[in-house]
Amino acid sequence: MEHHNGEIMEYRVNVTEIRTGRVRSFSTPITQLIVTGLRPYFLYECIVSAVTVAEGPYSAALVVRTHQAGKGSSTLKTLFHIEPFTEELGVNHSLYVIFPAPSTFPQNISVTFVTSRSIGLSWAPLEEDSRNGIVRGYNVTVSDSVFSRRLVSTTEEFTVPDLEPFTRYVVTVAAHTIATGPFSPPLEVTTQTDGRSCDGHVTVM
Repeated sequence: MEHHNGEIMEYRVNVTEIRTGRVRSFSTPITQLIVTGLRPYFLYECIVSAVTVAEGPYSAALVVRTHQAGKGSSTLKTLFHIEPFTEELGVNHSLYVIFPAPSTFPQNISVTFVTSRSIGLSWAPLEEDSRNGIVRGYNVTVSDSVFSRRLVSTTEEFTVPDLEPFTRYVVTVAAHTIATGPFSPPLEVTTQTDGRSCDGHVTVM
């Protein structure tokens, strides 16, 4: 059943970022719209109205969540299919996002202790806006002058094991969602000689 009064000239679409209340408005002469520049793993509310001589009522709201960030190009596109001549926003919508993630590295990385065989580390969780999804863990790289290895931590505290005494190591940390974000600046730590230990005091902001 048709509900329009006259020829539809265009559709107007409002896309609201629910967390911040930020509204973006679009118009399109066809029944599809690609919205770019959205943020990954965010909830958006979408409403549509048809315009003839005047603007008609808006549809019921459709709430969708963009995907987590993943590997690939830094493009986010959301496609909403608008059913013409009705008051309902069609549910034939698809969401796909390919974003580098997360967008920054962990902050306030600190050495909590140092022994001859291990280094204790801690860091602050990522700010929510820079996570680009659910943080599933952290990649910790540990390098000396010969070897480099990558370890995985599921929390913001980690002990690097199996090190050599009195050896200089370079440590970096990156958060991981579906993809791994950028690594922190290198933090240099030297292990103690055998039988000695000390509390850490080095922090990377």
